[in-house]
Amino acid sequence: MYYMRSAGSDVLAMGIVLMLLLAFLAVKAIIFIVRTFITFYTHKALWISLAVFVALSVAAGFLSYLFNNAVFLNLVYVGFVVLLITCQVVDLRNRDTLQAGKSSSIVDQVLHSSWLAGDDTVLGVEDDQLAA
Repeated sequence: MYYMRSAGSDVLAMGIVLMLLLAFLAVKAIIFIVRTFITFYTHKALWISLAVFVALSVAAGFLSYLFNNAVFLNLVYVGFVVLLITCQVVDLRNRDTLQAGKSSSIVDQVLHSSWLAGDDTVLGVEDDQLAA
């Protein structure tokens, strides 16, 4: 007995997978935005971007209702992308990755001793402290 699969079932399965992927990405983006606002709540750019998102959402709803056309609802997506890009920029700008610390040499920071000195010399420790 043959079981024939129609092309419709393949398209439906692909649509379900795509919708699940988009839902996952939307949740991850919302979590990232909330985490960025919690961490960097003092940045004006975040609040301006949030105001733009809200204004575009209200304008999209109003224009969609006024002209009875759902095309205007795409403004919500534009506002969300603007908010997401702003959060990414603020997060990258304030990240401490690969920034130099107080010490001038990374070798000193890692080893806490001079590279060329003997084993008994430790940077920042005086001779009388070693004797004690």
